[in-house]
Amino acid sequence: MTNQSVENSLLQEIDSILSAEMPIPSYDDSKLLKYTTATIYETLRLYPIVPVNGKDEKIWGEDAKQFNPKRFLNSEDGLRPNKFKFASFHAGPRTWLVLLIIVLNNLNLKLVPGQKSPPEFGEAITLPMKDPLMTKVSYRTKI
Repeated sequence: MTNQSVENSLLQEIDSILSAEMPIPSYDDSKLLKYTTATIYETLRLYPIVPVNGKDEKIWGEDAKQFNPKRFLNSEDGLRPNKFKFASFHAGPRTWLVLLIIVLNNLNLKLVPGQKSPPEFGEAITLPMKDPLMTKVSYRTKI
């Protein structure tokens, strides 16, 4: 799955829910953003805050190191991942999704040329990046 196809799918889903009249999703609206939620889960699965067995093939299968948000859409756990399998949020509901949707709906975030993608990480109890991840932020123009 390419970064561009993931980005397009995210923005299409967000645009289908939000509008100029309703730029901030309600909690109920955020439940409709299944692909967006799956993409966030997949990102956290690959890059957990505490990097212990986050990409273990015994848990996630042969494609454990590949980015694939659909694994959460097509799994029996769905968008309620098993807390023993996916510990990034300890299986609790979060309102972080609403804030992220607002950011994605209004801003373009592009890596500055020359940045490593994915970035390199340091070794610690939590997951620090070795170098800053430089991005260019601009307002998103909507069609």
